[in-house]
Amino acid sequence: MRVNIVGDGVWGTALGKLLVANGHEVSFWNQKGQIDSLDAVVIAIPTQAIRSVIKNYGHNLKKAVIINSAKGIEKSSYKLPFQIVKELLGAEIKYFTLIGPSFAREVDCKMPTLVNLGGRNGKTLEICNLFETDYFRVRPTRSVEALELAGALKNVYAIACGIADGLGFKENTKAKLITIAYEEFQKLALKLNYKIDKRARPGILGDLVLTCSSIESRNFSFGKAIAKYSIKESIEKINSTIEGYNTAFSIAHFSKKSAMPLGKFVFKVIREDNHKKIGSKFADFVKKI
Repeated sequence: MRVNIVGDGVWGTALGKLLVANGHEVSFWNQKGQIDSLDAVVIAIPTQAIRSVIKNYGHNLKKAVIINSAKGIEKSSYKLPFQIVKELLGAEIKYFTLIGPSFAREVDCKMPTLVNLGGRNGKTLEICNLFETDYFRVRPTRSVEALELAGALKNVYAIACGIADGLGFKENTKAKLITIAYEEFQKLALKLNYKIDKRARPGILGDLVLTCSSIESRNFSFGKAIAKYSIKESIEKINSTIEGYNTAFSIAHFSKKSAMPLGKFVFKVIREDNHKKIGSKFADFVKKI
């Protein structure tokens, strides 16, 4: 199969290597001219860029198979990737989302990994086989919406766990935060009528645990940084896209549908940008939730 990858960052490149290893023809969109649909197109750019890229360069994609790998919520519309893509390309687009606990560096090192492919199309197993190897396993699920919601929110929750780590709180506290985060996500998904298939556990629970517990996570590292530095300084230290920072601006919108005390706390910390007071505020908050 011929696959065009939109995004040549570390994750897009890692996916490209998987595809090549499986004998597929891979090309990367060079940010010039229209995106060639080929047989399938992988979206591997930040969520905040999806709309402008498809609107300006995706005129040939209405009949393509779209495989999303972005995790986040668009700040201006509060929409997930599947909503942005379907708004621009039509509700009938063949759409899949590839989400799960998968640091690109470890995929490159062929570390055993389990992710989800969300889709409701007859091509689901075929798309799984595009990426699957003996070390990179892809579990199909119908929970497209829940996967993308979880993939976005876990980045916000990882910031909370990073803050805890930066302030000297240990594993018990981070385990509490992860538990609260998972419950918070489940309640919101229920309110949004996003069905959670048991087969979606890698992309929902697994991704949450990984992102919230590893310094390899940019969002965790960002949270750890803002426990000691300003938001601007922390962003400069990470020097890469921090999806949780962008997604946090959607928390106020979603908290109207379901209580999100942990998400709201992270957004408040970002909005106030006062690392000198974060210690006492976090200590009081984490005892109450």
